[in-house]
Amino acid sequence: MWSKRQAPNNALVEQWIDAYWIWTSEGVGLHAPGGDRPFRTTWTPSPRVSVLSMNVLATADDYFTLYLNGQVVSDTRWEMSTGATVWATAVGSTASLNLSSSLVFAVLATNNPATGGAPAGLLIAIQLSLSDGSTSFVTTGNSSSWVTTTTVPADFQLPNTSVAGWVPASVISQNGADAPWGAVQLPSTLTVVSLSASATPTSSSGPSPSLGTKVPSSSKTTPVGAIVGGVVGGTSVLLLLTISLLWYCRKRERAIEIPNLSAPPTTMEEYATSLPPVSTVFPPNPSFTPFMLQTPREDGLRSKVSYDHEAARPVEVFGVAATESSGAESNAMINPAVRGNSVGDQAELAEELRTTMNRLQQLTEELNRGVAVPPPYEGSRDVS
Repeated sequence: MWSKRQAPNNALVEQWIDAYWIWTSEGVGLHAPGGDRPFRTTWTPSPRVSVLSMNVLATADDYFTLYLNGQVVSDTRWEMSTGATVWATAVGSTASLNLSSSLVFAVLATNNPATGGAPAGLLIAIQLSLSDGSTSFVTTGNSSSWVTTTTVPADFQLPNTSVAGWVPASVISQNGADAPWGAVQLPSTLTVVSLSASATPTSSSGPSPSLGTKVPSSSKTTPVGAIVGGVVGGTSVLLLLTISLLWYCRKRERAIEIPNLSAPPTTMEEYATSLPPVSTVFPPNPSFTPFMLQTPREDGLRSKVSYDHEAARPVEVFGVAATESSGAESNAMINPAVRGNSVGDQAELAEELRTTMNRLQQLTEELNRGVAVPPPYEGSRDVS
């Protein structure tokens, strides 16, 4: 994975300038056949010395992938599908290692096919920083340590893969001295590559890529924006879940605290059935005495005079049972000629009649007020 960058140092640049282009022996120079070619070299530190880090400058005409103990360090083969010319600028890489075992560098280089062949070459300079404070270099062309073959064996990049039958690579020309490449431009920075602690995988993730295949590199950059977006998105989702949980809990509390009120009645029948008992809606009026049939002298409707003439009360007028007086007494009470035709008796009867009618009128009004116009009820609803 890419992390930060640093500029190539002077010692690495000097080794880069002194490096040589190499290729297979077939069609050396300007007429190499197209296709993939593998290259390998091994560097072993002294006993009790480990490699702490490395800096790399590399390029190939036309594309390449560089491995350390089977792990990708730098790569341009992913641009094969674009057809871009990328060999004119070197690829710079740096990595922390802390390895005390052998370092196996492997390269899969690709030359684009062309009628009659085309120029092909590999150019590499590697700087190794050791635990004893010294520095060592591995470059192309300075020794016969780089070997190659015209076929690409499976898992050729792994340290345990045998290179029996491979032959030393052929030196073509020094960097910047001869045609066709001239001086290759240096990168402004070295990209930091993260490798595993051991950097020694025991198996390949698949067969070696063929010509024109886009090879993903383990040192490809993971976009920072994607990482930040993922963190922000995850935080937002967590926040929304928290808010939803709080809202749900609050809703449950309110559902317990607030009773569920039923819908108001929409018809007179619903309204009538929703009313409380009549005894609660219409409390009795303490000043109201219910009308009922009472015994004579206790109904409260008749004056003292009427009590004296109780036997003369006609049934038709007051609607009560006939008195127990004799027929002569009844006849005297009903017949004015028998009772007496004095002015006092007539006035007394008239006054008695008015008093009774007034009392009946009062009772009727009280009944109307108590039944037809009930007092307001606080729990009633407006059904209009």
